[in-house]
Amino acid sequence: VVRDDLGIPEIKDLIAPYVDLDLEQGTFQFKEEYDDAETRIQLLVPLLVLQALEQNRMTESAAVDPIDLAEITNNSVGKAYPVIRELEQNGVLENVNKKYRIDPNSSEKIHSQFETSGQAEAAN
Repeated sequence: VVRDDLGIPEIKDLIAPYVDLDLEQGTFQFKEEYDDAETRIQLLVPLLVLQALEQNRMTESAAVDPIDLAEITNNSVGKAYPVIRELEQNGVLENVNKKYRIDPNSSEKIHSQFETSGQAEAAN
């Protein structure tokens, strides 16, 4: 079985511009840059935080209900849900009993989401 899992160091590198993550305490704090990020990055960052916490055995599951995810990210469900569905269709997220988590085999796709975001922000 070939797995393309994102490890904790890789997750921390990806999310570092947007969030401070304390794996010892199991806490995280959004940075100012998070508020300026596009919706898909705002949705991916907490899911990646949860994946790191799950790998560190600080939470049982990294899967989140879309309504809770919208709430965590301060997005409306109407704004968040279409982006969640698009990320699922693109193989970035997986649906586990109507809850969403980072697809375990999506490392390359996750990186491209963050790279495209950087390019879009650089163009503005």
